[in-house]
Amino acid sequence: MIRTPMVPLRIRCLLLGCLAVLGGAVAGSPARAQGFSTITTPIQVPLHWRHINGDTSGPRKLGIYVTLGGGSTPQLFEFDTGGNGFYATYTSSTAASGTASPWWGPTWTTTGGTFSQSFDSGHVYTGSAATTTVQLFASGTAATPLLTAASAIVGQTTSIIDTKSGTQQLWPLPSGTSPPPIEQVFYGDFGMAPKRGQAGIDQLAAQMLYGPGVSAGFRVHASDETPWVQFGLSAADTALAATVATSFALNVDSKNGTSPAGVLFYDNLVVTGSLSVTSGTHEFKQPTGFIFDTGASTTIHSGTNIQFPSDLTHDSGKRVRDGANVVVSGSSLVTGEWPKFMDLTTSGSDKVDVQYKEGPYYLNTGIAPFTQYDFIYDLSGQTLTMVAVPEPSTWALIAAGCGAILTSVMYRRRNARVFSRICG
Repeated sequence: MIRTPMVPLRIRCLLLGCLAVLGGAVAGSPARAQGFSTITTPIQVPLHWRHINGDTSGPRKLGIYVTLGGGSTPQLFEFDTGGNGFYATYTSSTAASGTASPWWGPTWTTTGGTFSQSFDSGHVYTGSAATTTVQLFASGTAATPLLTAASAIVGQTTSIIDTKSGTQQLWPLPSGTSPPPIEQVFYGDFGMAPKRGQAGIDQLAAQMLYGPGVSAGFRVHASDETPWVQFGLSAADTALAATVATSFALNVDSKNGTSPAGVLFYDNLVVTGSLSVTSGTHEFKQPTGFIFDTGASTTIHSGTNIQFPSDLTHDSGKRVRDGANVVVSGSSLVTGEWPKFMDLTTSGSDKVDVQYKEGPYYLNTGIAPFTQYDFIYDLSGQTLTMVAVPEPSTWALIAAGCGAILTSVMYRRRNARVFSRICG
């Protein structure tokens, strides 16, 4: 893992606060509904790494602590950039099985809408859409929320089944001592995909307003052991230089327009690029739509329109054969070039799964690129930016400038006083 130095992170937080206070161009669309909360300065909320199914040698996912409707106990939900909307488990204390859900408080109302949300994992969530307050916390023991979103529509999930294991009931819990329903870690799915959800259950960034100097969107940092998500973007996030970032065009969902809060919706395949898989004389190369998904592993979805060749797979076609070179690239809005952002040789530890089923061909990148880049979803500017981590810090740039001056001074001693005045 690449670790981000603590000083640059503090500097970035300070800059975000200053930019929000000083203001700038007003970003985001006007509200078309009442009651939404407004982000006046970008807000960072810690995320938390968790090993799934209790296997400390296996893969990890990200979680976020949340309460709903004034709940008293922050609970951990899967932070999922591939899922649309927040689906939180719910049951009352009088339920015949399972336990009460203290992360839910009493302040909520159902909208009349219902949902059945399916995931590639085979999990199927069902329940009712509800309007409530969503509060995000730094940890499970934090007393004060870092962000409060009023009038948010969420999925009040009363049932989860696992269809890959027949119809195994995951929620309500079979007993009060059962582990959390999702991979023994999470109590639901905190979806952040920028597409339209069902029954009005859209991702949280699309259900808030944004004040002067703050753009609609979010930033995900997961390249070290202290991950976080930032709601609202500053000028520092949306105007990064090509030397440290690559920006791709987000595919706008022209049919669905904007959320009730005025934030644009985007297609399920948020970005278009290219996938190349080569093994010896066998090669597959196609224009490819991407899903960037913290809730999944890297998976090629062979579709009815384009089929991934079986001679590049093994394990009964379930994954790309070992020793293959997999390269993923996209068209940069900054340079016009096609930089690669994933380049790996498949092996037992670097697997690329393959799914054959009806539907369109695409690539789910999984969480892998999030461990190498910060992802900035600029929902106003219609761009997805990947920032190389660690990025050059302010102090590093200052030091470089002072170093250049110092070199000059070593050759021209008469400029020593000038150097002193500039660098202190």
